Amino acid sequence: MNCVENLHRAIILTWIGDYKTANELAKQCLNILSDAREINKKVKEVLRETDKEHLIPKKLREKGITTTDLIQLALFHLAKRLSRREESVSEIMEKNGVKFSIIQNSNKKEIRGYCETCKGYKYSLLKNAYGYYIIYDEIIFSEFFQGNLNDVIDEILNNIKF
Repeated sequence: MNCVENLHRAIILTWIGDYKTANELAKQCLNILSDAREINKKVKEVLRETDKEHLIPKKLREKGITTTDLIQLALFHLAKRLSRREESVSEIMEKNGVKFSIIQNSNKKEIRGYCETCKGYKYSLLKNAYGYYIIYDEIIFSEFFQGNLNDVIDEILNNIKF
């Protein structure tokens, strides 16, 4: 898996609360993008030397910094941010290859999920509870007020296209 795919997956995993796996993926990218530190030094040097913003692109080109270098630097900073937090706040459960986290507010329950192999878009009202679910490619989201949590998860899993 390449670094962009790892970061994509890490962003979704942090959204559901799986910081441990996201941290591992981000650290793999940091190792791949380790030469971005040198690019970062060059960019900071250009920013210190330049007093007018419109001259920054010209100075970057003069220093030999390409758009590919800037993209690599941006991915490096994203991976750094994603690798900072290690422990998961919410409980992560896995069922049929789909990761779920459950967030319970006062009277509302929220399910956030990640399904790596799922494709497509679907939304519907829940039959087993008062609420709804949305599935968009690999992201799953549901809110409901009354009903059994396991019944809701089973209903969502039955409607996923793997």
